Amino acid sequence: MTVKRALTGLAACSAAVVLSITVAPTAQAAGEARSRPAPVANPAAAPDPAPGSALQGRFWIYGGHNFTGNEYSFGDTDQWFRNNNWHGSTASVDNGASSAANLTNRDGFLWTIGSEAGTACTGDYVHLEPNTSRSNLAPWNNTASCLVLTGP
Repeated sequence: MTVKRALTGLAACSAAVVLSITVAPTAQAAGEARSRPAPVANPAAAPDPAPGSALQGRFWIYGGHNFTGNEYSFGDTDQWFRNNNWHGSTASVDNGASSAANLTNRDGFLWTIGSEAGTACTGDYVHLEPNTSRSNLAPWNNTASCLVLTGP
């Protein structure tokens, strides 16, 4: 499985790293309304990480649910997905993510609107805390255009 491969590669970098990935339930009771994630302090206005608190790990997106299909990993914030292609493909990752794994030490925000100038992300977003994952990005499947990583 792709997540396992990413974890193995990360563990090879530091034997002391222990990751705990949780997958949010995707089942929805009949008639239950889906809502936007709980508001989070504006990630675009988050302070820069403190000196010496380097980004650790990678943020992965997948073209299919349950971490399947095409994959792409980010090593930092990326505010314009149109310039990125799925690993081993010529197809753009823009508006193509259906699941994600945040294997970093930072909060990850997948936004629906990116900026060609690389200066801002807007629209709706999905928040993934450090070392968590979502096997289904519904109701925002295939809408991610921007990633912001914030925190220590």
